Amino acid sequence: MATLHDGEIIGEMSLLTRAPRTATVAALRPTVTLEIGKPAVVPLLAKSPELAERFADWLRRDFTASEITERIRRFFARPA
Repeated sequence: MATLHDGEIIGEMSLLTRAPRTATVAALRPTVTLEIGKPAVVPLLAKSPELAERFADWLRRDFTASEITERIRRFFARPA
């Protein structure tokens, strides 16, 4: 179990791998969430180096550099 805070994300690996999500989320207080799919993410990351860097930082939290590189390569190689 984890507690997330403002600005943190969940489901990023499902976005990259297209695998079904494995987490279940429950909010402890009123919460606003935003769901963003691959068709929206690819152009955002391409246009914003800062956002791409933040996304990479989130990925580094759980994966090695080689795992991240391979997942990103596959992410951009497949159609949305």
